[in-house]
Amino acid sequence: MGSWRIVVEDDGVGIGQARRGAGNGVALMNIRARLDTGFGARAALDIAALAQGTRATMRLPFRPQADRPAHD
Repeated sequence: MGSWRIVVEDDGVGIGQARRGAGNGVALMNIRARLDTGFGARAALDIAALAQGTRATMRLPFRPQADRPAHD
């Protein structure tokens, strides 16, 4: 079964150089938890620091886990 791969990059200061106190990572943890709940190990969110900027890569399967009930 295939999957989508979504990549977003910027050329800002980068995730490692961001202003202190700008965030605590809760949003990223929530996204990863939702991906795990809906898709298990078949989905992922990876964040990488670049020489200048940040890259976010999300992998999503074409279909949710078979053992999860479909939503209306």
